[in-house]
Amino acid sequence: SRTAARAESRAIGQVLAEDVLMRLQLTPARELVPMADSLARGDFPAPFADCSWRASATPVRGQPRLIELRVVVAHGSDSTELRTRRFIPEPRGTP
Repeated sequence: SRTAARAESRAIGQVLAEDVLMRLQLTPARELVPMADSLARGDFPAPFADCSWRASATPVRGQPRLIELRVVVAHGSDSTELRTRRFIPEPRGTP
C-alpha cells in the first residue's frame, strides 16, 4: 500500500540521516567549519542509490564553543532532516 511504502521511505531516510550525523559527530571539529564538499553532500551507495544527503555545521550565535550540525536526506519525494549541537573543546595548550 502507499501508506506502507511511505512509512518505509521515512524509516530509511531516518536511518540514513542518523548515519551521516554520526559520522559528522565523529569528525574532528577543525574539519567541520568550514566543511569540505565531501562532508557537505553526497549520494548513498546501492541499495540506497536513489537517496542523497546535504550537511552543514554552523556556529551557534552567542556560544563560541558550540556548533549546530544539520543533515537533510532526500529519498524519493520525501526528505528527512536531523539537527544536533556539538561542543567544541578548547585547543590543547590554551590557558
